[in-house]
Amino acid sequence: MIGPGDSFPPGTDMIFDPDRAIAPGDYLLCLPANSETPMLRRLQSNFAYLRSAPRYPFKLIAINPDTAPLFVETAEDCAIIGRLIHTMRNW
Repeated sequence: MIGPGDSFPPGTDMIFDPDRAIAPGDYLLCLPANSETPMLRRLQSNFAYLRSAPRYPFKLIAINPDTAPLFVETAEDCAIIGRLIHTMRNW
């Protein structure tokens, strides 16, 4: 299970599912507005994120606690690419 306090060391392969609902605390891949690089973030919200019925506002929290959260108030603020469903070490 993936949860707060996890880390993903270099060489970790990640699989994302674009169709799964994202529950509060789940990790996801997102693309913030005005960014060309997708980011791994954790959903902080009172509700699950569903593509068919997203609820705003919510925060996207980085693994590093020194990184400021992303505040998402509309669909234009950040594109949600998919939910992290599996990790494995690539030795």
